[in-house]
Amino acid sequence: MKVKDAIRYLNKLEPEANIVIAWWEHDCFSNVAKADWPYAAEEADNMDWSATHSDIAHAIEDALKEES
Repeated sequence: MKVKDAIRYLNKLEPEANIVIAWWEHDCFSNVAKADWPYAAEEADNMDWSATHSDIAHAIEDALKEES
């Protein structure tokens, strides 16, 4: 995703709202050439994130259980 797109989406949200957000920049992927990064980032943006969502949901559930 391009930063300008993320800003556009974020600007639609209530500024005091809590969200879960994750991002990685090129320097997090030492095996990806800088010239390949735009393509790689687009591919990551198009991937199925449902497993990641499930992992986050389970982590939140576990944290809430530990808190109570």
